[in-house]
Amino acid sequence: CPPISNMTTKFRLYAIFSLLIGLMIFLIVLGIASARLINDRINTIVIDHNRKTELLAQMLSAARERTMLLHGYLLIDDPFERDEQSLKLDIFASKFANARIQLLNMNLNFEETKLLEKQGELTGIALTLQRQVTALVQEDKFGEAATILLEKAVPAQDAVLKELDKLINLENKASLE
Repeated sequence: CPPISNMTTKFRLYAIFSLLIGLMIFLIVLGIASARLINDRINTIVIDHNRKTELLAQMLSAARERTMLLHGYLLIDDPFERDEQSLKLDIFASKFANARIQLLNMNLNFEETKLLEKQGELTGIALTLQRQVTALVQEDKFGEAATILLEKAVPAQDAVLKELDKLINLENKASLE
């Protein structure tokens, strides 16, 4: 076996050292790229959850405003003011519906979908009762309207708000995770 020259040993050491440096650089680049992909994915998820929370907050706000307007609706004698208040009720109903549609068009998980379905059912009940109240007021049946509002419409709306709160809590929890 011929002896290994000093030059060959140096060459092998340089080659191994270069290979190790190249491998380290490759791993660093790979790590940075992976971290960037993970960070981008997390940002996308957080933005998605924040958007859902924003839409749910819009729905919650519109539902509360409608309830407040409905209480005021009972106190209005002037038919022109009632029409104006009725338009405001419709505007908030539209805001609620638009936010809900945008939310339904997003990627929803099973639990979000189920809660939104339940909220939709409850909203249908609440909306029907609210329409009964406005119709009774239009007929100047204020006592009947107040009874339905306080005994049925407000509790129905409260049920809708509870479902929206559940959805907001779900989104907040998911965003933190």
